[in-house]
Amino acid sequence: MTKIVRPADNVEPVERSSALGLEKVTTQEDIAQVAAQLAELTQTVEAMAKDLKAMTERADTQEARSDTQEARSDTQEARSDTQEARSDTQEARSDTQEARSDNWRAIADIQDDDALMQQERVDLAARELADVSRRLQAAATLLQDSGDSGSRISGKRSFAE
Repeated sequence: MTKIVRPADNVEPVERSSALGLEKVTTQEDIAQVAAQLAELTQTVEAMAKDLKAMTERADTQEARSDTQEARSDTQEARSDTQEARSDTQEARSDTQEARSDNWRAIADIQDDDALMQQERVDLAARELADVSRRLQAAATLLQDSGDSGSRISGKRSFAE
């Protein structure tokens, strides 16, 4: 069923099907309805744009935070790597110091061995010298004894007297 709406003075009615729930409206009324729908749609789009802008800003902020966190993580990793390198350097220094200490101990051991060998040589030379000294003393005594007996005969005196 169609309903006829009286047109305004210079506006012609537009007929709409009653099956769709539409009725005859004027072009001005139709334009007013479309304008109202367009205004509502514009407000909805503006609200959606505002929401989209807010979401974009939140996403940008979150991305910036993520980038900052990643940079902090990279910095922490670099610090950890630096600390590990320092630790490795310290370990190498410690190993070097230990090697130097071992070298000094080896040198000291060699010097001790050399000193012991030198002392043994000195002791051996002292024994040989003492032995030679005893033999010389014995020879001197024999010479003196033989010289004393010869001087008694010849009446000469020995130098040892």
